[in-house]
Amino acid sequence: MRDEPGGRQIDLAEYVQNASSYSEAAQQYVQVVSTTWSMQYLNANAIPVVTSDYALYWFDYQAGYDTVFVELGLNSNRTEQIALCRGAANVQGKTWGTIITLNSQQPPTMESAPETYQDMLTAYNAGAKYVLMFDYPNVTQTNQQGILTDQYFTAMQQFWNYAKANPRDLSETQAQVAFVLPQDYGWGMRSPNDLIWGIWPADNASATIWQNMSILVEKYELNLDIVYEENGTVNLSNYYSKVYLWNQTIPQG
Repeated sequence: MRDEPGGRQIDLAEYVQNASSYSEAAQQYVQVVSTTWSMQYLNANAIPVVTSDYALYWFDYQAGYDTVFVELGLNSNRTEQIALCRGAANVQGKTWGTIITLNSQQPPTMESAPETYQDMLTAYNAGAKYVLMFDYPNVTQTNQQGILTDQYFTAMQQFWNYAKANPRDLSETQAQVAFVLPQDYGWGMRSPNDLIWGIWPADNASATIWQNMSILVEKYELNLDIVYEENGTVNLSNYYSKVYLWNQTIPQG
């Protein structure tokens, strides 16, 4: 399977080029991704389907992915991205993880080893089932084997030791608070002006969503999940003790 289907839709409109509404875009995206040859082959052979992504996690799971790895890199808001992916996995009964990726494309570089270690701890404490590290041959330097140097392997060993010494109670890593987005609102959510489904610019709801999300991320941090409305088919009170709707008044502080 190709990685980053949601991100490629937001940035390149790769799977859905035209739609009359957000709901139609969502339906097209799920339909196209779920009927790709590779997805059908893996499903037919009972092979778990995984991908890494940086947007549209909710719809990735709806399209048939069993596990999505949140990409932590390129200065993404870790708390927000984890909330989006973990919330989608939690409500849809799937699994999730993180993959620490490039912090810069030109040249391809990672964040520092101490920052990488902190990302590993954040993912672990948030309940990620998987914590991965991205590697890539660095053809601009003498190291042809990859961009990960000894300091990163030391950080991975340090994290391994931490995880063994600090086993988790996964029930304690579950978010207790949910922020609910409008149904089928496939917004990239990396900035207030990000695209919706890679087709439309930010709309009148975007500023309200961005403001309320920012307030809740700051207030609840890793105790927050971000989920979607589903025409009442999902009772979010079964998953969360407190639920905020995207358009309600949320006071700061």
